[in-house]
Amino acid sequence: MNVGASPNQLYARLRSCQIASTPKSLAALQADLKSTRILQSQRRRFSGPVFERHHFPVFKRSIRTMATEVPKAEYRQLGKSGLRVSVPILGAMSIGDKRWQKWVTEEDEAIPLLKAAYDRGLNTWDTANVYSNGASEEIIGKAIKKYNIPRHKLVICTKCCGTVREGNSPEVLALQDIDKTVDYVNQRGLSRQAIFAAVNASLALITLSPLLTMMP
Repeated sequence: MNVGASPNQLYARLRSCQIASTPKSLAALQADLKSTRILQSQRRRFSGPVFERHHFPVFKRSIRTMATEVPKAEYRQLGKSGLRVSVPILGAMSIGDKRWQKWVTEEDEAIPLLKAAYDRGLNTWDTANVYSNGASEEIIGKAIKKYNIPRHKLVICTKCCGTVREGNSPEVLALQDIDKTVDYVNQRGLSRQAIFAAVNASLALITLSPLLTMMP
């Protein structure tokens, strides 16, 4: 490619080539002329005030457009319940207290993650009372309060059955056969009493909603 020649010089050579009727030289000059025009066009586009005035603002607008095009969650019917949940659902087992498990994300990092999930349409959060012994539920409640997320816009799923220890201190975590102690008897399983106790404890940690009462 003869990029050193100007377009006028290439046009003059092209005309003389056409007069001389040499197809091979004619094709080569046409290619040179096309390449030179593309190169000069690119130079004008990416140099000097033309780029700053016309192209850089367009680049910034494209970034803003990309930021608003973050994929949102979908919503599907949950069986025959009539409840619609987000797809995907946010699992909160990894949110809580590192003393429970080292791979857990603690409050300072977890709360912004919950807000980011909500902003992307993940309105269904799944936790359990045994996750970090209640710390997971507590962090969810703090995120709801901190960002003033309307409670009716969230679907909070929690679970009960296992024994929830009273904290995550090394001494408490080291206890053995706690279900046989006075502090934890009837706190495990799916008896009526255990379910109501677990639901009330979860509600208190997550939302401070009115607690359920056991009817005789």
